[in-house]
Amino acid sequence: MNSPAFLIKKLKELIMLAKSAENGFEKASVYAASQAIANDFDKNSQHFDIYTMEKILNTCWHIRAAIGYDITNGHSSSSHITWALGELLTLENLLDERTQLIQD
Repeated sequence: MNSPAFLIKKLKELIMLAKSAENGFEKASVYAASQAIANDFDKNSQHFDIYTMEKILNTCWHIRAAIGYDITNGHSSSSHITWALGELLTLENLLDERTQLIQD
């Protein structure tokens, strides 16, 4: 697995790409990348607690919903982008907090 911090950075990039994706190729690319990251974390889930995994999977779901590759529950693409950013911010804070605990 790549560094979790590196993958978090890539998720942020994917959120921005999802926001601007206009054609099928761009949307399919964002879908594939977000799914690959979700799978990578899922394969290594034993290294993360349930709450962290929930944030990772929710971020990826919101990305996919924003581009029309997952259920939207009736919400707009812009709502899913906002929620993905919120989930990602929480995830970044969790990983920073845990890194700080390890260093102390």
